[in-house]
Amino acid sequence: MQDRKSLNNQKISLTVGIVDSANITALFAMFLKDILKRFLEDTGRYFMFPLTAVGASVQAILAWRQARIEKGKNGTVVRAVVETLGALAITTAVVGGFVATSIFAVAAPIIFTATLAAKTLFHAVSSVYYWGKSAGTKDPEKKLAYRAAAKTNAVATASCLLSTVALGFVMLAAKPIVAILGVASGLISTAFFIYKRCKMPSVGTVKPSKPHVTQPLPPKDDAGVPARPATLSQTARLYGTFPSQSDGQPPVTAAGSVAQSQSQSQSLVSPVIDPADVPIIQSGVRKLRSISMP
Repeated sequence: MQDRKSLNNQKISLTVGIVDSANITALFAMFLKDILKRFLEDTGRYFMFPLTAVGASVQAILAWRQARIEKGKNGTVVRAVVETLGALAITTAVVGGFVATSIFAVAAPIIFTATLAAKTLFHAVSSVYYWGKSAGTKDPEKKLAYRAAAKTNAVATASCLLSTVALGFVMLAAKPIVAILGVASGLISTAFFIYKRCKMPSVGTVKPSKPHVTQPLPPKDDAGVPARPATLSQTARLYGTFPSQSDGQPPVTAAGSVAQSQSQSQSLVSPVIDPADVPIIQSGVRKLRSISMP
């Protein structure tokens, strides 16, 4: 169940990433043509920038959900914190741009650029970290998982770096031609998210992990000796009348194990005698006694 929840959460995150990356690609493309730039300033900014803030917020929520599913393992908490800080910064810049346009006309581009730069650094460090973990383990499964995480963070590093450079030149240095780097960044991210989404297995093919069941220890009697098994041997059942699971009787308990052992030893020495043979045996015993007496 946990594997299915994790898989579904990752699928939703990738889907949100596809939409968000496509929106960012369109935003940067608006700066390449004057007519598109006017559309962004007059109409597009009312839904394209809010969509960016919503996408960042949803990714932060999904990151915390992933951390809860994986119980804080695999660096999920750190990623959730980074996503949350990024979402707060982007949302502040977007909301501030509508509420206090004169103030955030300069502050918003700085917040956007700083946020992307911080995420670039985070993904770069994460990529190096997971490459190191991959090189340091001999477990084939862990090696593949670490390599996959390292590649994902490497792609995210390249995409965030291009977006940071493009955003800095377009909004801070007024060089709209550099927006082509932002378009390239958005296309890379969109293609990568689509690739990852298509490569993920369906929920029905994920087998839930089987819980580890610990076998109980055999019971012990008052002397601390392990009790005999409830099912007795074939010889014991032949010469005695012991209850066993195979005979449909209740199993031997730990408290009666000592008495059972004594009864079993007596039954092995004294087999069951047919009553019809008792006179013959008694006659033979009398003859033996008469012969042996002086």
